[in-house]
Amino acid sequence: MFLFLALIIVVSAFSSMNRGVCQTQNSSGPSAGYAGDPAGNGKTCNHAFCHSGPVPVRQTGWIISNIPATGYMPDSIYTITATAFGPGHVRFGFEATAQNSIGSFLGTLIKTSSQTNLAGINNAYITHNSTGTIGTNLKSWTFNWKAPPAGSDTIIFYGAFNITNNDSMTTGDTVCTSRLMALEDKTSGINLNEVTINSVSVFPNPCNNFIIVKANSSLGLIEIYDYNAKNVYEQKVSDEIKKIDISSLPAGVYTLKVQGMFTTKVIKE
Repeated sequence: MFLFLALIIVVSAFSSMNRGVCQTQNSSGPSAGYAGDPAGNGKTCNHAFCHSGPVPVRQTGWIISNIPATGYMPDSIYTITATAFGPGHVRFGFEATAQNSIGSFLGTLIKTSSQTNLAGINNAYITHNSTGTIGTNLKSWTFNWKAPPAGSDTIIFYGAFNITNNDSMTTGDTVCTSRLMALEDKTSGINLNEVTINSVSVFPNPCNNFIIVKANSSLGLIEIYDYNAKNVYEQKVSDEIKKIDISSLPAGVYTLKVQGMFTTKVIKE
C-alpha cells in the first residue's frame, strides 16, 4: 500500500475499497495535514480504514534538495525530491510540507510535475495524484519550494510515505516518515562544512555521530544547547582540537558555544 512522506510530507490511499478520508481521496492524494508534521499534530495515514500497518518508522535521506550546506537564501527557489523506497512494491504515495518545529508554514510550495497536487489552505501541502503512484521498488516526486523572507531561520521539510501492498485493502501497508532541515544562509558565503569564526573552526556540519572543534589556542569551555536552550554538553578543553561524540543526541539544530567568543548552529542529521 502507500508510503507517507511528511518536509513535512504525507501519503494517501488510492484503493477503491478504502473508507473515510482514504475513500474520498483514493489515488488522487490524501487530505492535507497527514505528513507527520507539527501543524497536523504528527498524523499520518497509518490508522484504521486508511493504511493501517506497522508503526511508522522515520527514515533518513528520503527527502533531499539542492539547498547548499550554507543554507537557503531568502526568497530563492529550490528543488525538493521526496523518494519512497519499497523493494518488491509497485504502488506508492506521499505528502509533504515545509514548516518550523512549532508548525508554522514557511515558504511556498510550487508544483512542477503532473504527478503531484497542492493541498490544504494556501497550498501548504503537496501530495501525489492518480498519475503519480506507480513505481518499481521506489517512487520519487519532485517539486519546488520558494524560501521565505530573511529572518525565518530553520526550515523543516516533513514527509510521510506510504508503501502499499496493492491488495485493495486498508491493512498491511507500510508508512514511513522523513525530514530534511535547512538553515537560513547567514554566513555570507562561508562553507558550513567548516565554519571558521574568531579562529575557531567546526566541522563537519551537517553532522551525524561527531563534530570536531579546533582553534589556534586552548579551546576552553565548550557548550552545546538544543532547540529549547537546554544544555546538552559542557566540557572544559585545554587542547586546541576536540572531537565531540554527539551520536546519542536526537536529530535537530543545536547551538555550539566556545569560550563565549564563538557561537554557531550545528545540524545533527
